[in-house]
Amino acid sequence: MARRFHHISTDEVYGELGADDPPSREDSAYAPSSPYAASKASADHLVRAYGRTYGLPVSLSNCANNYGPFIGREFVDDSPVSLILGDNVLYGDGLGGLLRQASTLEKGALIYGYRVRDPQRYGVIELDPAGRPLGLEEKPLQPKSLYAAPGLYFYEAGVVDIAARLQPSARGELEITDVNREYLKRGPLAVQLLGRGYAWLDAGTPEALLQAANFVQALEERQGVRIACVEEIAYCMGYIDAAQLERLSHEGISSGYAAYLRSVLEDEGHGSPRG
Repeated sequence: MARRFHHISTDEVYGELGADDPPSREDSAYAPSSPYAASKASADHLVRAYGRTYGLPVSLSNCANNYGPFIGREFVDDSPVSLILGDNVLYGDGLGGLLRQASTLEKGALIYGYRVRDPQRYGVIELDPAGRPLGLEEKPLQPKSLYAAPGLYFYEAGVVDIAARLQPSARGELEITDVNREYLKRGPLAVQLLGRGYAWLDAGTPEALLQAANFVQALEERQGVRIACVEEIAYCMGYIDAAQLERLSHEGISSGYAAYLRSVLEDEGHGSPRG
């Protein structure tokens, strides 16, 4: 069970600052001035809403980008931590069980490998015949394997010390691959391959975002279930009970989403498994 969900946002949600304007604070009013900043602000509001509605342990930080090496230190404390990038979509039967197993990690790091057609776009994992990691490269021109590392990682608490010592890469960026490479050097770095039954979509471009939307729409229409329905997940994991789910279903009484929430309880009453 995760102790806390920490959402790392950006100070761009507070809008633009002039040369003589005072710096923004984390209690400043939101005033996003671009579509990108507005999307970040909406994500912040969703996290707060989930925390308030379901009683989940959430926290947020709105950081200036140049403070990257220190993001999260005050929230990690001495606990293992998981990092997921915001433009990743992961889906597959049994994925929840894999993540629960990974959350028990105490030492080292765990990353995942996923076979892709165009590995040069991603961080690539070189593997030996037994599936053990030999090397890691960020967006290589000549990839040494077809396995990319999705943006989901599990680390011991000491990862914040490694991140604080990072230097910008040749691309001028602080690379998560360099963190993983340090664990490969010092050990242990575990790699778990995700097979054909899993889908990983990197929704970092408009085209990829459309692909992800089409994937979700096709599955939901075909199976009649919702992907990542937070209310359903909270109910199944025991964060809320049947009465609370029923009440939430009536907050949007005329919507298809609300009808779906009611169907979760109805299907359960009929003994229908929802996968």
